[in-house]
Amino acid sequence: MSLVVDVPIFGPSLAIMIGLGVGIVYALFILTRFRACLHEGASSEDACATALTTAGRAVLFAGITVCISMLGLFIMGISFVNGMAVSAIFAVLLAMVASVTLLPALLGFAGPAVDRLAIPRLGRRAKVGPESAWFRWSRFVQRRPWPWGPRTPDRTRRAAPPGRRMT
Repeated sequence: MSLVVDVPIFGPSLAIMIGLGVGIVYALFILTRFRACLHEGASSEDACATALTTAGRAVLFAGITVCISMLGLFIMGISFVNGMAVSAIFAVLLAMVASVTLLPALLGFAGPAVDRLAIPRLGRRAKVGPESAWFRWSRFVQRRPWPWGPRTPDRTRRAAPPGRRMT
């Protein structure tokens, strides 16, 4: 790649960081959907197919979006920034391709055993709907907006000073 584009010495490190980041996110996204399908009673094969048709499409869309945003670095016209962009694009493409090809093969091979090393109490279902504490809190505030509305700007103003000191 360095024959075509001037890649800085930290280009491979940047590509590894970005590739690992998006690769982990994409894999967790597909794995979460696969596990949800397994918990709904689907077979390993059907869960893998459903995970790819839903989360796999989202992974492809997200990966293409990241690559397009990296192409924006070419606007700067600086050769070593172009090299960083190209290395990051290749890393994202590799992570994206591995997420939609290699990961489903591994998930199909592992099947329900993906839950074998689950962290205790982490896999329990979160409360959703009317039984959720956040749902009840939002309904409480919506029924009585006037006591809470005027307090919001004041609380935001008190929370902002740490952000103003950041440089």
